Amino acid sequence: MKKTSKHKYDNSDRQLSFDDLPMGETIPVPMENKGIGGELLNILSKGLYTNPLDAIREYVQNSIDANAEEVQIQITGNSVWVMDYGDGMNREQILQSREFGVSRKSIENNVGFRGIGIYSGFDLCERLIVRSKRLQEDFEHVLEFQFGDMRRKLEESRLDPDRPIISLPELLSENTYYRFEQSTAPDTSFTLVQLEDLSDSHIHKLSNVDVMRNYILNNLPVRFSSDFIYGDDIERNLRNNVPGYKSARIKLIIENAPPVIVEKPTIPELVQPRFGFVSDSRGRKLAYYWACLTSKNEAISSRGAQYQKFAGLVYKQKGFTIGNREHLAIHFTRKQLYPWWTGEIYVISPHIIPTSARDDFEAGPAKDSMEVAVKELLSGSNDSLQKIALEFQASRRADEVIDQCEKRIDEIDQAITAETFDNYRTYTELHEIIEMLKQHKNKAGDRVKANGLLKRAESLQKKAKKEIDQPTSVAERQKKAVQTTFGPFDTTSNGETDASNGSE
Repeated sequence: MKKTSKHKYDNSDRQLSFDDLPMGETIPVPMENKGIGGELLNILSKGLYTNPLDAIREYVQNSIDANAEEVQIQITGNSVWVMDYGDGMNREQILQSREFGVSRKSIENNVGFRGIGIYSGFDLCERLIVRSKRLQEDFEHVLEFQFGDMRRKLEESRLDPDRPIISLPELLSENTYYRFEQSTAPDTSFTLVQLEDLSDSHIHKLSNVDVMRNYILNNLPVRFSSDFIYGDDIERNLRNNVPGYKSARIKLIIENAPPVIVEKPTIPELVQPRFGFVSDSRGRKLAYYWACLTSKNEAISSRGAQYQKFAGLVYKQKGFTIGNREHLAIHFTRKQLYPWWTGEIYVISPHIIPTSARDDFEAGPAKDSMEVAVKELLSGSNDSLQKIALEFQASRRADEVIDQCEKRIDEIDQAITAETFDNYRTYTELHEIIEMLKQHKNKAGDRVKANGLLKRAESLQKKAKKEIDQPTSVAERQKKAVQTTFGPFDTTSNGETDASNGSE
């Protein structure tokens, strides 16, 4: 076994010569700043934020973490501004924001925790300007990143045959600038992130209102439309049961287009939401969910394109989407029932970490435990969402059958009353109706109605049976029908019959 030195590295270690190191002894090896190259910034920004929309997401995420109630995204010319009136930053905080891979945010109460989100726009724009102030401060703090200069310096180094070393601390130190200015709004806190001089290709994508709106709806923690009757209930439950849950109104302002308030749409005809925790086999809470079932006998996705993207369930963390709704469809063995639900599963365990791309969770025992628990929620044997949907589908089918039976019973009842029915055919049809009612009455939403229709059908069948056993002539049946309508007949002295009402 190798012997490890207990000697701790300090500044004096810089003078340590490996020639003086005893054979077999292991010591820490110090890392100089120049050993952490500036290319790391280029690699991470391009690798994590290949879609310019993902970069915008990171800046909105910071606004949400700052408790902003509304975030405004404005696109003008070749600039993108992300504005919020959240907590804002003082001088110390805004300078800390440029630290790379360092985050002081609580992983339990905030979405961002890796400390690289502020660099998400590195490959998008020439300059990133962050302006912020705290409430009751007299000064606004401004931090400016010259991303374009950084990229060009890295490229020059890359092409230089001598390959000069550009360390990450050196790159950031030489290309970030700070200043503070007198504020005219002491009673306001805010943060404004400005991405300046974007390329035409990036601006073209970000300036598409539909693309931006759909991305925001599918990925950011936006609030429900005020018209959604369950919106307040869901919002209240999430705030009470999901640590760090926050949401905001997102206002989208794109040049030459009217402003758009992005909200989750009102999905009509839903059953009251179900809520609950998702726990592992040891009872530890891993996630919290809400889910609404359709109240119609059809999938939510069949109602139109505007609702298709909300059919099924999706993972969320602090309101931000992880993956997509297709990911959870695999847990439904009855695939056709999955889009009958809409809902969200909020991961609350700090041990379940999303990947940097937010397309899944990092592999490991914690994720495996959650997948098992979620599968039980969705398609397990005990009160699973699939079982509820299956029972609901059977109930709605039963209601449809019972409604059809009611319509036909009313028609048969009228025919029997008018004595215009066919004995054998009516008896046979009533027999079929009775069998259908017996088959579906226990699954019906209104069992009282179903049982009442069954009694009516059986009573009408008895009348048809009696006519089969003791048939009467057509004339006698017609006479009986007239008497039922106008009352009994009297015989007059001249042998003619007049109705008892005295009509001539």
